[in-house]
Amino acid sequence: MPANLPYAGLAFKGTWDAGTNSPTLTSGACGTSGDYYVTSAGGSTTLDGISTWSLGDWAICGGTGVWTRLGNP
Repeated sequence: MPANLPYAGLAFKGTWDAGTNSPTLTSGACGTSGDYYVTSAGGSTTLDGISTWSLGDWAICGGTGVWTRLGNP
């Protein structure tokens, strides 16, 4: 987990299936900093070098347009 999250605020965008990539999330083009999805199913969709996703993980859009994974403990 990153020590400092570069987000002014978080905005929940919905759930994301990391096995089927639904809705479709794209590496390097995550949109608005702080937007995040919670995984509804684990999977191996690769987002900005991250390819291991478990149920309940967060995919968070960083300030540089790159996805970050916040693991579900």
